[in-house]
Amino acid sequence: MREKWQLAKVGAERAEEVAVLEQWAWGDMSFAGRTERAKRLLDWERSWAAETQSGELIGFAASFHFDLPVPGAVLPTGGLTYVSVHPQHRRRGILRELLNKHFANSLQRGELASLLTASEIPIYTRFGYGQVDRVIEARLPKGVPLWDVSGQDEVEIVFERADNAASVALAEQVYQQAGRHMPRPGRIPAGQDGPWAEHFFDPPEQLESAETLRLAIAFRDGQPTGFATFRRKERWDDNGAAAGVIRVYQLVAADAATARALWGMLTNLDLMATIIVESIPADDPLFFLLRDPRQAVMRCGDFLHLRILDLPGALAARKYQASANLVIEVGDDLLQANAGRWLLQLADGRAEVSRTDADADLSLDIRVLASLYLGGFSAVSYGDAGLIQEHTAGSAETLARAMWTPRAPGTPFGF
Repeated sequence: MREKWQLAKVGAERAEEVAVLEQWAWGDMSFAGRTERAKRLLDWERSWAAETQSGELIGFAASFHFDLPVPGAVLPTGGLTYVSVHPQHRRRGILRELLNKHFANSLQRGELASLLTASEIPIYTRFGYGQVDRVIEARLPKGVPLWDVSGQDEVEIVFERADNAASVALAEQVYQQAGRHMPRPGRIPAGQDGPWAEHFFDPPEQLESAETLRLAIAFRDGQPTGFATFRRKERWDDNGAAAGVIRVYQLVAADAATARALWGMLTNLDLMATIIVESIPADDPLFFLLRDPRQAVMRCGDFLHLRILDLPGALAARKYQASANLVIEVGDDLLQANAGRWLLQLADGRAEVSRTDADADLSLDIRVLASLYLGGFSAVSYGDAGLIQEHTAGSAETLARAMWTPRAPGTPFGF
């Protein structure tokens, strides 16, 4: 007979139990320092667990507070992380209760949305999360031709190990600078998802014969303007020719010349034959720098998923690109305060949002509205797919124009 369980507040003194649960839930290998990393990384004031009556942890979730960049503004958001349920205790409502607690706690803190990176998308769509970005993994050959950019030759690139504290600090400076110069919706501000240095955590047990994580810092006129994280793995083909693989995890640049210089360096390293670029936004400058885009073998994926917790607050928080008056009917089975018909009066970039009994111009689920929120997807596309129902002709296009954003959503680091 299964033991009963309840939610409990947990603190850093139970970090070792959280680490053990995380291994059970994810099936990954152990590494030295997992417990200490959890102590450093998590906000334990925002951590909850499901535990049996005998005190065993069988579920866990934590969150961060984000001042999340959204079109024209920032949105107070709860960033959900470390969600784990013991495989022996699945299908018992543990995840549902952890998410209900997270939603309620976020709303009490004035957070209007929840953000996560989804392990399995269908798990979270049940709870109203919508995909807000589209990311690309690209595989490139060594020496892939790139277009030249003015100023690229002025950039100096220095290599460091990613555990070099001074270089990690420079990378944080660059990250903040790039966020100001090239704002992108969904880009997590530095330091809001735990200590910045944790992004460069590199347990040796997970290297699989590749080198330790490397950090390339770019400088212009003596000032840091970009960085990239990568690692190389030595390989040789049957003829004895170098066939190494380099994986690029993040590339952040404050200007176009720096981005071009970093990509030029990463695609021309000795002994490397293949460059695998991890998840980057579909509108990343790399794709426009390629002289022959067909040389990139691309796979489409996702990274960020958003859940709107306070519909009128969230819609009023961001800016809009067009004026309109629309009545939207929203379905939300979990948070009834969001459900129903809402009048959106969009003018001068802002929205006034109020309840209404007027006929709806269009109907959609809260998941779809969340997916539209950061501007990465179009209401017209969802309408074409049959997931938005138009009651007034052209209303989906009107909403799409209003919610458009010039840069696609995305963030370089997971949380």
